[in-house]
Amino acid sequence: MPGWATAQVVTDPGKATAARDSVVHAANTLRQELQSRTIGFKTKAPAAGKRRVVARGYAQPERLMATASASSGGRTTKQVLLWKHVRRIRRNGTTLDRFYGYQGKHPVLEETRHNGQLTYVRVTRYKWTPYVSLPTVAKQGWLSSSGYVRWGTETFIVPTAANN
Repeated sequence: MPGWATAQVVTDPGKATAARDSVVHAANTLRQELQSRTIGFKTKAPAAGKRRVVARGYAQPERLMATASASSGGRTTKQVLLWKHVRRIRRNGTTLDRFYGYQGKHPVLEETRHNGQLTYVRVTRYKWTPYVSLPTVAKQGWLSSSGYVRWGTETFIVPTAANN
């Protein structure tokens, strides 16, 4: 079991499914919020045919917006990294996507997908910073491909469908 194990794992399918849905919903909401606040992004693919592409999204710090408009005609040069998306294409054709979300310099979201299938999500509790304010999340948690979910202080095992 990844991460911090507790003394008891909850095996109730209803609670485990609700916890999984809560983690995925919190991650999707946070990712959409981060991407909607992006004012510009940079893509880095050093040469044609490279198997690694990195895209970074930036935002203008809200706290600096008021002082910038007063002093330099509304333009500031300092931008804050909001998210980073790394896509690796392997030789056998599979893709590995990793999405990292940041608030200020603090990581708040980590998401991994293998061929578009969600394999790992981690949402951490974040607070308001002077850089970019985001809506608050009451709980933090993670979801792994092995079927474990952590939401708040409880760890769950998500039931898998029986292959017949």
